[in-house]
Amino acid sequence: LPHGEVIDTVILNTDAGANVGTYADAIAITGQAGSNGFSAGNYNLSYVSADLVVNQRAVTLTASQQERIYGNTLILDETAFTVTDLDGDSALPNGEVIDTVILNSDAGVDVGAYAEAITITGQAGSNGFSVSNYDLSYVTGDLVVNQRAVTLTASQQERIYGDAMVLDETAFTVTDLDGDSVLPNGEV
Repeated sequence: LPHGEVIDTVILNTDAGANVGTYADAIAITGQAGSNGFSAGNYNLSYVSADLVVNQRAVTLTASQQERIYGNTLILDETAFTVTDLDGDSALPNGEVIDTVILNSDAGVDVGAYAEAITITGQAGSNGFSVSNYDLSYVTGDLVVNQRAVTLTASQQERIYGDAMVLDETAFTVTDLDGDSVLPNGEV
C-alpha cells in the first residue's frame, strides 16, 4: 500500500462448517484493521469470499482387555473400550459421545491369553455423533480365557477286613462351576 500503510488483520465470519465437507464462499471478510496510517476511507475495498473445508477429526477407539471362563459363551462387553481424541483426551467435540462399539473375536477356545484377539468393527454414538465427521482408527484388545472351577469328590468305598484294597477309580462325582455335573464342550 502507498506511504507504507499496512492492512494487518481482517475480520472473518462464517456460519457454515458444522459437519465435514467443503462449503463454497463460506468465509466472508467483514472488516479490517491496519497500521502505519492505514485508513479504510482512503480505499475502495472489495472483499472476495473463500471456501471453508472441514476435515474429519482423527479418533482412535481401543478395545479393552476382556475375560471369560473356559467353557462359557463369549459375550463381549460392547462398552469396554477407550476413546482417544485428536487432542489426546477422551472428549469428542460438541458434546458428542461414542456409546458402544461392535466387537468381534474368534479366538479364546482354550485357557490362555490371546493378544489382539478382540477387534472393533463399528460404533454407535449419541448427542449428534456422526461417523462421517471422524477418521476412526481401531486398536485391538486382548482376550483372556480363565480356568473353569470344577470339583472332583471321591465317593465312599468299602472293603472287607483282610481283603486287598482295590479302589474303584471311577467312584467320584463331578461338580461343575454352574452346579451340575456336565462339563462344557461335551468333555467328560
